[in-house]
Amino acid sequence: MKTRLTLSLSLFLLPSVVLSGGFQLFEHSASGLGRAFSGEAVIADDASVIASNPAAMGLIRKEKFSGNLSLARVLTDTFIEQATLDAEIDLLVQLTSSTTVSGSNSEGSSSFTPIPALYYVKPYSRKINWGIGVFSNFGLSSDSGDDFSGRFTSDSTKILTLTMNPSISYRWNKKLWLGAGISLTYGDSEFGQAIPDVLALGGSTLGTALGTLLGVDLSGLLAGDIDGGQAKITGDGFQVSGNVGLLYRFSKRTRVGLSYRPGMTLSLKGSASFENCSDGNVAVLAALSEICGDGFSTEIPLDLPSIFKASIYHRYNRRWAFHADMTYTRWSRFESVQILNTSDNNSVFFEVNQGFQDSYRYAIGATYWHSRKYKLRMGVAKDETPVDESQRTLNAADSNRTILSLGGQYRKNKRLSFDIAYARYIFDNFSFDGSSSLQKIDLGVGSIDVTSTTKGNGAIGADLFSVQVNWNF
Repeated sequence: MKTRLTLSLSLFLLPSVVLSGGFQLFEHSASGLGRAFSGEAVIADDASVIASNPAAMGLIRKEKFSGNLSLARVLTDTFIEQATLDAEIDLLVQLTSSTTVSGSNSEGSSSFTPIPALYYVKPYSRKINWGIGVFSNFGLSSDSGDDFSGRFTSDSTKILTLTMNPSISYRWNKKLWLGAGISLTYGDSEFGQAIPDVLALGGSTLGTALGTLLGVDLSGLLAGDIDGGQAKITGDGFQVSGNVGLLYRFSKRTRVGLSYRPGMTLSLKGSASFENCSDGNVAVLAALSEICGDGFSTEIPLDLPSIFKASIYHRYNRRWAFHADMTYTRWSRFESVQILNTSDNNSVFFEVNQGFQDSYRYAIGATYWHSRKYKLRMGVAKDETPVDESQRTLNAADSNRTILSLGGQYRKNKRLSFDIAYARYIFDNFSFDGSSSLQKIDLGVGSIDVTSTTKGNGAIGADLFSVQVNWNF
């Protein structure tokens, strides 16, 4: 029997990874973090520049390796003022119901997540450099907990991407460098969503009607517990894309850089399964639909945004340099998320509209050379959320943030150096008040439409620590 189910995909920021707008990651290096990633497409302090602009590799004159480990600590505090489940049931009988969701109305969490990255650059000739980087541009992790009153709107989401980026730079003349790379991206995802018990929402009227249809006695399954189980959807996939960049040097003191990483569709193929289904859902949904029955194959076409970056760098004197950066992310590509049932001719099993809008990130910073051994960095950035404030709901409760950062470098000798950095992410407080369609089930003999409504507010704070080792061969 063909079934259509819509579940809310949680992009709610209870993440252990999300620090930039949406689920984008800028955290590629300690050297960049120290200056809030200002001038990122034009500064080639080390091999990590591969992640931002392949053309800037041309400024590196010796073979280099950089290994980075960032540790993100995210603090969240969310309060639910109201959480309800509203059901419209047309199944032999027509009825509506509204149920208040019980559970914890506040959700606070503190978590640490490592973000590693590796880079290598080697000059091939006087004009050509090549290199490779392994890093992540997108990531998300959230888990609201089994007792959270907003669990039917926001349960758990994990999205991980890992990019291997072999790149090359070419020196066109004394002022201009061009660069290009191939992005080999692997993605892995896991979505969990609480499912309400259909009999508990419909009550004795629905139970009697369904008992007559199925020829079974359902009277013992009307205990009223609205928790009916959990849907779990997993998938992974691989995609090939590219990136390009250029660097132009106006003088020995001043240069600009531009880079572009196009959007791509990462197809995540996997399966859907159902866990801990209540007796009521097993009796009803497993009999009339695929829900709470056997699992099936799925595919998730995940539309990742394109990224454009413009940077400027100016060496003011032998002690000071100043740099700035603007990043444009075309989040409007990320209109919705669909999970397709590939066992049923790619019918839409899961869908949520995101309505993201394009966003900008601005950063300024400075570098101070204390001596040949010690270098200090500082920066500030403003990162816009792609979530439209008028459309903010619990499952898309992102907000604008300001980043304050400080870092430094210790050069032990001509070959070995270490970078360290710390950044504080200050998020705007946010509120949410909206409804999202939780289940729309076409059972052939009727339909069930369940809507989850949540109202509340929240606050987020984050700290990021990063260490990096650099080796000149």
